[in-house]
Amino acid sequence: MFDHLTSFEDGLIHHGDNNKRIYVMKLPSENVPRFLDRIEIMAGESGYEKIIAKVPAGLADLFEQRDYEQEASIPGYFSGKTDCLFMSRFLFEHRQGIDNQAILDDVLETAHGCISTPPAEGSRTDLTCRRAAAKDADDMAKLYRKVFASYPFPIHEPGYIRETMEYNVIYHGIWQDGQLIALASAELDRLNKNAEMTDFAVLPECRGSNLGGLLLNELEKELQASEDIATLYTIARAASHGMNCTFAKMNYRYGGRLINNTQIAGQIESMNIWYKNAEDKL
Repeated sequence: MFDHLTSFEDGLIHHGDNNKRIYVMKLPSENVPRFLDRIEIMAGESGYEKIIAKVPAGLADLFEQRDYEQEASIPGYFSGKTDCLFMSRFLFEHRQGIDNQAILDDVLETAHGCISTPPAEGSRTDLTCRRAAAKDADDMAKLYRKVFASYPFPIHEPGYIRETMEYNVIYHGIWQDGQLIALASAELDRLNKNAEMTDFAVLPECRGSNLGGLLLNELEKELQASEDIATLYTIARAASHGMNCTFAKMNYRYGGRLINNTQIAGQIESMNIWYKNAEDKL
């Protein structure tokens, strides 16, 4: 079973036993303290280990008074004007500990040392890179099942992929000899003029050729041509050299680390925030 999306008033949370956390994806427009009371009670009753929230910068003091701490930030997340802070409250001490600190630091140091190298146009003539359509959903779900033993959202299911396509997600894929070998998506928040670059997956035997960079470049070009977007960002696995270097090479900036945040590929992992604003040439 996957974790659940639940609305409280006009706020939205993602929660469940897979991630053992509550992720506040959207705060309500009114009475935030009452909302926090409700989710904190839910967290205690459910045995969740962490609460993490996307918070407009102006509400930071309210969260700090309730023992939340800032883990990361995305400048200009809200319509290019207001910063988003990732505020977290750890409910169990072990959830805050990092066993692989040296590995995560090495990944970040390596990414910071990457030279900006956007993929060259037409660099792989043997590949077809295009926007994915509903007819591709079965193959897309199959690829995601091969790459990820588990994932926070049900991208293993064709029906879920088709539903997100109709709503707010653009997928791009790479095909080689008719076989889908790589995927990525842009999840649009048109109200706040931002997009999360996410769901990157490359077949293991096809890695090492910067296919993630090719997909990211194609998604950025489409968004620039067709959407009013002020900020791009990603939440990347902090232990992945490949994904962190991909975003660093494409001029994304490091925004911080979310400790023991997301259940992906069978375990709870820390995640790095990378972002790019309009002035950075989306």
